[in-house]
Amino acid sequence: MSPRSDTLRGHDDMVELALKSPLIDNTTYPYVHPLHVINLAQEANVRIVIPSALYFLSLYPLDDLLRANHPKLMVEHPSRPSSTLSLSDIRDYTLMFQYRLDLILDFVRRFCGERAADPSCLNGKSCTQGFSRLASRLSRSWMMRTGPLHYMVQAMDELSGDRTICSTCQNAFRQDVTMYREDIWKNMPSILGLPSWQDMKVMDLQTCPEFK
Repeated sequence: MSPRSDTLRGHDDMVELALKSPLIDNTTYPYVHPLHVINLAQEANVRIVIPSALYFLSLYPLDDLLRANHPKLMVEHPSRPSSTLSLSDIRDYTLMFQYRLDLILDFVRRFCGERAADPSCLNGKSCTQGFSRLASRLSRSWMMRTGPLHYMVQAMDELSGDRTICSTCQNAFRQDVTMYREDIWKNMPSILGLPSWQDMKVMDLQTCPEFK
């Protein structure tokens, strides 16, 4: 079963598959370009896949998209969607691109860099310094193509191996990051001026009842 594009779990499952799946014809899983997903969804009047597809599209440099010469866009097939980025898609791409970078910077600088030890921590100074070190490492490791949702999972995994931060602070950090990621996902459609995930699902089912 393919990961659901309208859930955070679906996002996480797809990223995990992409990291583990082998190359096919020198292309990576899911073996289809997000621009094709967007254009096909628009042709079929399906909204619910648009936010996540644009999120993944924002990982590609704009000049590459305008050239439309990525191997996944060059596939030959009679039913291949358009490989052209429309003017409205450029707007949405730009909004998502900026949103993605804002999330990374906010997570590194505020969420981690300004984080203090949990109130119930018995080793406050050490844990606070540990979060500062984490922020420093994160600030040096992210790139323009970094996906913040997976980046936050990597930060949680990295912190779990830091013995200078107590289990109380680590658990609190994991809970807060989990909630932060859920809020990001919940708000993602609004960045593009779209209804909520649930509302889009209802609207798409009304338009295309065969998707039920």
